[in-house]
Amino acid sequence: ERQYRCDEIGDMFALVNAHKIRVPKETSTQYAKLGQIRSTLLTNVSISDASLDDSTHKFINYMKTAVPKLVKDIAAVRTAMENEQVLSRLNESADDAAVTKEDALQRD
Repeated sequence: ERQYRCDEIGDMFALVNAHKIRVPKETSTQYAKLGQIRSTLLTNVSISDASLDDSTHKFINYMKTAVPKLVKDIAAVRTAMENEQVLSRLNESADDAAVTKEDALQRD
């Protein structure tokens, strides 16, 4: 919508200039200011978009290295937990076997 309005005003002033139609100086001054403001706005938007793209690119690169490291760390923690579980079960089995042996000796 805004782009359309700016283009419409630009087209109108192009026609005014092409046909050498006189307009009040204040109107020409305001049109020149509008052009400068629009140009500044477009430049700022472009800079902002470039900065956003750069930040996104940096984040993507960071994640490319961070995610595999996190996956590796999670796998290591999981393996350690599984090992602890296995050892715990083995210890429980050994304790159960020792209690069973003691029970059998006490019965005799």
